[in-house]
Amino acid sequence: MSYAGSTTMLVEADPHWSVLSLTRALDRRNGLGASFNYLPVNNAHNAHDAPAAGDAGSHQSQGDEGFVLLDGTRLLHRWNLPRAQANLWLFAGIGAYAARGSTSLVIREQTVTTTSIGSPSPTSVPIGHPGHPGGLPKPTPAPGATSTTSSVQIAEILTTPASLRLAVRPGLQFDAETTRLRFESRAMLYLASGIQRPLLTATAGAALSEPNYERVQPWLEFQVRAMPGVVDQLELIPKLRLLHQRVVLEIGYSNLGSVVGGFTYTF
Repeated sequence: MSYAGSTTMLVEADPHWSVLSLTRALDRRNGLGASFNYLPVNNAHNAHDAPAAGDAGSHQSQGDEGFVLLDGTRLLHRWNLPRAQANLWLFAGIGAYAARGSTSLVIREQTVTTTSIGSPSPTSVPIGHPGHPGGLPKPTPAPGATSTTSSVQIAEILTTPASLRLAVRPGLQFDAETTRLRFESRAMLYLASGIQRPLLTATAGAALSEPNYERVQPWLEFQVRAMPGVVDQLELIPKLRLLHQRVVLEIGYSNLGSVVGGFTYTF
């Protein structure tokens, strides 16, 4: 959120969690907007790659996920220092959670009983017997049948239906910066019935040049990100951040092998 009366558009492109949001600054402390969060299921680092059947809490069993929210932003406190500024923000959101149904392969074991019969022994029938002319040998079963029990694996395709649920999202952010250094920590919790999607980040950055509104100012940043229930591993993301007037452009590379990017425009 920027100055009173402004609108900020944010786009974050990420293979695990992408965001599109618009926020209108009603005044210097309050903002109202909307956001769409998209969590694709088809990537190599998803949590719960092989969930139990019917486990609605796992990301894999839900298919691709999305949160569509009406957002509220509130500046709880601002510290104005001689050469720095710090802010504490409160976030709130309410809307809908949607998940596309997914198809998964489940392997289960089943017990099978097999009955074995002894080898038949041939006997002769008289010549001219109906159905067996010429006294041809007629097989007759030998006594002594046996039963064997074994386990076999059976593959089943299970499909979970699509779902739509009420969703809420509380959150907090603390940030502090000078003209050359910045720090930001954010904690967001996306909730729906049976679903919890935390998004936790901490970012530190340093400017590579003196600030100048008329020129591009590059920053080097390092972000630590955790998304329990979406990605099992902690992400470490070095970033390049470019500021120019009302535009912020970010691009980074995660230790999980993916490129992430962000674009912010204030008008």
